[in-house]
Amino acid sequence: SKEPMRTYTAADGSEVKWPRHDPFGLGDVRSAEEKEAAPDGVCSLSDAKTQWMDCAVPCPAPYEVSVEEIRRSYGVVAVCFMVVCSLLGLIALIKVGKDPVNYFVAGRGLPWWMIAATLGTTSLDAGVSMGALDYGYLYHWWDGAVLPISIGISQIVMAVFFAKPMFDMKLLTLPDLFAIKFGRANEMAFVVIFFISFAVLLAAQIVGAGKLISHVLFGGQSEIPGIWLCAFCIWLYTVTGGLFSVVYTDLVQGIFGWTGMMAGTIYVILNFPLAPGVGPAYPLGDKPMFFEGMSDPDAYDPIPNAIVFNWATIFVIGMGSAIAPDFQARIFAAKSSKAAIFGCIFGAIITWVFGCCWAFVPAAARSLYGPGSPHAEFVADSCNRHITVIGCFGPGNIETDPALNPGCTGNGIEGCDPKVRNNFCNAVPLVGVPTCGEWKPDKYGPLKMLTCYKEECNGYTDFLGDSGIEGTYPGWTGNFPMPPFMGGWMILVILAASMSSGDGCILACATIFSHNVLEKFGVTRKGLLKATRWSTVLWTIVSAGISSAAPDATGYLLIVSFDIATAGALIPMFVAVYWPTCNPIAVFCCFVSGSLTRIILEFALPKDGSLVIAGEFAETSGAGIYGYDDFKKFSNWDLATGGEDAVDYGVAGKIEACPQKRLEDWTGIDSFLSPAIGIVVLLLVHLLAPKPSHKWFQPVSHKDAVGTDEEPVGVEIQEPRVAPDASAV
Repeated sequence: SKEPMRTYTAADGSEVKWPRHDPFGLGDVRSAEEKEAAPDGVCSLSDAKTQWMDCAVPCPAPYEVSVEEIRRSYGVVAVCFMVVCSLLGLIALIKVGKDPVNYFVAGRGLPWWMIAATLGTTSLDAGVSMGALDYGYLYHWWDGAVLPISIGISQIVMAVFFAKPMFDMKLLTLPDLFAIKFGRANEMAFVVIFFISFAVLLAAQIVGAGKLISHVLFGGQSEIPGIWLCAFCIWLYTVTGGLFSVVYTDLVQGIFGWTGMMAGTIYVILNFPLAPGVGPAYPLGDKPMFFEGMSDPDAYDPIPNAIVFNWATIFVIGMGSAIAPDFQARIFAAKSSKAAIFGCIFGAIITWVFGCCWAFVPAAARSLYGPGSPHAEFVADSCNRHITVIGCFGPGNIETDPALNPGCTGNGIEGCDPKVRNNFCNAVPLVGVPTCGEWKPDKYGPLKMLTCYKEECNGYTDFLGDSGIEGTYPGWTGNFPMPPFMGGWMILVILAASMSSGDGCILACATIFSHNVLEKFGVTRKGLLKATRWSTVLWTIVSAGISSAAPDATGYLLIVSFDIATAGALIPMFVAVYWPTCNPIAVFCCFVSGSLTRIILEFALPKDGSLVIAGEFAETSGAGIYGYDDFKKFSNWDLATGGEDAVDYGVAGKIEACPQKRLEDWTGIDSFLSPAIGIVVLLLVHLLAPKPSHKWFQPVSHKDAVGTDEEPVGVEIQEPRVAPDASAV
């Protein structure tokens, strides 16, 4: 085990002890027995925890609620909710009957308000609920809010560009569009891109629900059991009722989700701290939201800002989600084109209002489980020269002089106002921290905040009395337990969001697989419904497998799924609707070139996993500093303390003692480049390539593509084209 302190001999011969075990200037007055006993939040000497031994930072306080208590309080509620959703799917089975059109597009009779409700519920998926919690906790408000903002934008794009023409086409699935306009080859190209994209999207929903179930049933020990349990439940009610069950459960989940999301957000905003005040982890303080977060890469000084990734997220999801088959299925199922348009617009409003409000919830999680909280854990062997530490944030002592504190009786602190204090720590500011410069986020931090209901839960310290919480003062400590009813309601928000989008993903995959693939191999219309239901098993297993490989990547999987769609299918989608005379070969090459570019750039561009590329503070942490000579250079100690003949090491000394590398993650750049390459290829091939004569590039009749007798409304269907050269392909 390590010694509690290391002693070095300074240049003047005096002994210097570093690191200090009195970071707040309060003095360690514990006896040896007390130190060994180690009360909650402080490591004992025998623990030999590097966080305490090297940095003088108390060990993370244990979570105040046991696994069994969470299971009894929240696990039972979550399981009951999933059972109810499964029963709704069985009810929908009666409505579907044996008609595949009912299964796929709910009989084409949904009114605008139902479309808005199901779009809003689907939009507030695991990416917005769990993903926004994770990203908002790890980074800041914009990082969580860009998810609902971008999904809302996608619905406006649908309303403006796609709702009327897609409704008038009377399609069964989205790939039918490419078969009708550009032939079977382009239909299959879209199908391949879609399968990859939606397998990842479904995985994102399963991860979100699975992570929650893992916390409330298994204590966060492993996400895998929760993932497979949720996958089975989502599959069960989707396989029975198709889009009817999706709509029915979306409405029920929407009632729980929307009301719980808004009620929970309002409760947290009114009763929880939304930003830490000035303290050791936040030397400049914090705010619930920085408006400049999307324009200034250094807005979160000294925390890196993933600004490029956030703008890429808005583009990728804003465009990619607009061409998602599960969203388009709501248009196909609309009662009229106006119902489709208004449903998309109001769905966007629902997404923006509820999603952006929800993005404030992780601000409370940062306050209560972030780097300034009693639960904080750090990498001890890490330095950071960008973090300014005031040195100590002691609350001082309660003033006992009746002349200065009139309430005092003269008997110690009896009757004294605890807000009147003296002996505040006035340490010299130190630019940089020599150890514990890297925070280790708790991946279950936001969920712990929502499920911690005891009086001693969710501890908070207001070091300087500037947190904005009413009635606080320097050194104030308090707790913010979550009422069990409110916490359970907010847990259902996340579960409902994950399940309401997961069912749509399963249905979309199964529908397209059976209709656009299996029918090509002789599956009859009579057997189509059965084939669709069986294929749901395949996609559920595939996506649950992806979820198991990335069990803690809800938000990232959501973005990746739409990134795949945007790279290869965005431009062909617009071309199919607004340029039906384009060369089918050019459209096919656009599918291939966009997707291939995205694959190449995924491995060609530098990506270190930080999602950060811009800004002064986009740097890694360096190795911890333990030697006194290095510490002098790092802190410029002689100059800071005003010693005689002090050596000014300057910035060069700080860099030498704590070398930090630039963060370099170009994730997002490839999202912009891939569709741009697709446009260039599309135009070049259209101008240079001959018109194809091969049957796979000839338009398919509406009846052959869709398989129903419904006729498109006011839509011109291209006749098969024959190239001048019969051998042209």
